[in-house]
Amino acid sequence: LCNRIFIFLAYEQVPFEEASEWCHITYYEMSHRVGEQFRATQPQVVIDGFTDPSNADRFCLGILTNINRTYEINKARTSIGRGVRLYHIRGDVYAECISDNPVFVQSPICNQRFNWHQATVCKIPP
Repeated sequence: LCNRIFIFLAYEQVPFEEASEWCHITYYEMSHRVGEQFRATQPQVVIDGFTDPSNADRFCLGILTNINRTYEINKARTSIGRGVRLYHIRGDVYAECISDNPVFVQSPICNQRFNWHQATVCKIPP
C-alpha cells in the first residue's frame, strides 16, 4: 500500500520594483558625522565639494558646517572639487571620480562582496 501526496503550488509572477532609495550617503570628518544622511532616489548622484543647495541628484559637502573642523580637514575638503558620481545599473552600483584628485570610499557592502575587511577604504583615481 503506497500513500501518495500531491502538492500543487500556484505561482504568481510579481514585477520587480526598484527601491525608491538605492543609496544612503553619510559624511564624516574624522570620526564625527557631519550633516544629515543623504538618500539618493535618482539613478545617479554627484557628491561634490561645492556649496549649491543639495537636491535629489546632488549632495554638496561644501554647505555642511562643523564647529570642530580642523585646518587639516579644511585642506582635505578643498581637494574634493567636482567629487564623485555614483550611479546604478540593474542593481550594480558604480563610482566615477570626476574630481582632479583621487576620492577615497569606504563601502562595507562592497567590502563584504570582495571578502575584504569591513573598514577597507578604496582609492578611486581621477
